[in-house]
Amino acid sequence: MSLLRTHALRIASSTLAIAVWTIGGTAHAQTTPEQASSAQAPDAQTNADSDIVVTGSRIARRGIETASPLQVVTSQDLDARGYQTVAQALNELPSFGVPGSSPVGFSQSSFGAGQSFVNFLGLGSQRTLTLVNGRRFVSGNTASIFGPTGSGGNQVDLNTIPTKLIERVETVAAIGAPIYGSDAIAGTINIILKKNYEGFDLDAQNGFSSRGDAPDNRIRLLAGHNFAGGRGNITIAGEYDQSKGLLFNDRAVTSSDNRFARARSGTGPQTIYTDNRIPSISPFGIPLVGGAAYGLDLTLTPQQSNLFLGDPSLNFGVNNAAGVQMRFDPNGNLIPIQYGSTIGPDSGFSVFTSGGNGFSLRDVENLLTDVKRYSANTQVSFDVTPNIHLFGEGWYSVSQGRNLTSQPVYNSGLFDAAGTRDGNLIVSINNPFLTSAARAAIVQQIAANPLSDRNQGLVANQDYFYLGRANVDLSSGVSTGKSEIMRFVGGVDGNIKVLPAGDWHFEAYFNYGRSRVSSRNPELNQRNFLNAINATTVNGQIVCAPGFTNSPIATLSSTCAPINPFGAQISQAAKDYVTTIATPRNVNNQYDGVVSIAGPLFKLPGGNFSFALGYEHRAENSNFDPGAFYYGSGTGSSAQRGSYGRSVPIDPVYGSYHTNEIFGELNADLISPTNNVPFV
Repeated sequence: MSLLRTHALRIASSTLAIAVWTIGGTAHAQTTPEQASSAQAPDAQTNADSDIVVTGSRIARRGIETASPLQVVTSQDLDARGYQTVAQALNELPSFGVPGSSPVGFSQSSFGAGQSFVNFLGLGSQRTLTLVNGRRFVSGNTASIFGPTGSGGNQVDLNTIPTKLIERVETVAAIGAPIYGSDAIAGTINIILKKNYEGFDLDAQNGFSSRGDAPDNRIRLLAGHNFAGGRGNITIAGEYDQSKGLLFNDRAVTSSDNRFARARSGTGPQTIYTDNRIPSISPFGIPLVGGAAYGLDLTLTPQQSNLFLGDPSLNFGVNNAAGVQMRFDPNGNLIPIQYGSTIGPDSGFSVFTSGGNGFSLRDVENLLTDVKRYSANTQVSFDVTPNIHLFGEGWYSVSQGRNLTSQPVYNSGLFDAAGTRDGNLIVSINNPFLTSAARAAIVQQIAANPLSDRNQGLVANQDYFYLGRANVDLSSGVSTGKSEIMRFVGGVDGNIKVLPAGDWHFEAYFNYGRSRVSSRNPELNQRNFLNAINATTVNGQIVCAPGFTNSPIATLSSTCAPINPFGAQISQAAKDYVTTIATPRNVNNQYDGVVSIAGPLFKLPGGNFSFALGYEHRAENSNFDPGAFYYGSGTGSSAQRGSYGRSVPIDPVYGSYHTNEIFGELNADLISPTNNVPFV
């Protein structure tokens, strides 16, 4: 998907220019002399010939000398490609694997849609540490196995870090773990911010895909001012970004859902290119008259019937005169199920067929989420003396993601037995929403089908049938997540002259961060759903059968409205009665204080024998509240679905820990280029 992005406006140091066009990932930029001489003050950290603190070490050294290769993404790289987030830039590097969480893909978490966690070396996002100016940043991960990653970790949501303030991004593999801890086992990402900026920079960007969709819009501001004769500086940055998502059906390559599979035929398995469908599931409902004795109350293809029942003409459903099993159409009329070609393993059961009119997962899969981000950041610095420097940071960032769709709540024999939360619904043959033709066909099959519950001897008088359904019209999977970050840093650093070998650098700072991730998820309330399914007629009006009890968990409406489950004919009143808005919330707090000193002790032939020594106290806590709906699944609500489709309660999680660390590091420059040692 190539992108066409336009930086429509850029104002830098009072100079107006059209800055960048990017087509298909290739950047063409024209820079004015005024832009080239940006008002940013010189920063020693950007000079490769100066001593700097390199990511993965606390000892200052030449910027070109590191114990492990550094990958660097500069602010120019971010601007030239029009990246909206740091995560987009890093995920294009070959050293990064499939993201732990991102706005791309159908597997969006209900507890933080659209968050961006990167995965260095593919070893897991929980093993990738993210720093800002060499300091820890509060995690945006939810402390639940149902969170964005399905695992723990202190992953930083890179959506919340504004690109305008970034000077460069350094990534280093592996060696960060001895310095920063076990969450840096894969590697470390260090986001270096611009310092001592003076001037004014405003830009805007509009982008869209080559198909003219998935638009994104962005406006960014960076402004800085020196005061007190240049001893102090204040820099502010603001950013607003909004992008629209896509569904699987918006692209041919994903809407086809085609893949290679093994087809069954009379001559044996053959490899075919399939259009995956599930004939045993329908968003409009599939009536069944039996199967409880076998635990297979679902539609079966002729091959599956032969596999399980020994007769390809047998099924548990409602057949037409030609012996073809039927399902409901959107208007509640029965139509034949078109099975397509049977596919699957060489032997055994497969729910998929190629072609036909079965349920397609591509209709309920998300390709790209909506994301909206905004942030405001302030950096302040002041030189108390030429060698003592005060600094502070203030952050407020918000990232909001919206999942456009997801798989619904299913009622099917694929997931559980009939009458259970996820199994087929048990519906009265006298349900008033049934058409007379459909009722007659079901009654006829109860009498004629050898696999009906009556003919299996399970009941003497079968006045009910089973209904399988994918409830896409009741649980769309649309969810929104909001990640809110507040962070404050304050400290002092400077240089002291102790030994002739050179200055020692000291630093002391305190860092507090708080992230709050909240979601708003419409969910199907199981108890009210069953109340609404149990419809009857009173004085000529279709109503909920008397004697029901509403769910203790509130829904959009407390007035029971009957559901017509046959087709796509459910009223808004009924949808409101069975819909609960789940509001899970997670709060992370991080407290981090560090005191350190580093510098040279004495001279060596190749340079200095240098050290770093310090103390760090860090305390973190996390509090996950699933809310009444997810936690109360045992009271009749439909909570998060497990790997087998069963609904399970989600427990709250609270935990905290603290560490007290003393760290030390030595670096001995035995040989350097100045020694002119051959072959070294």
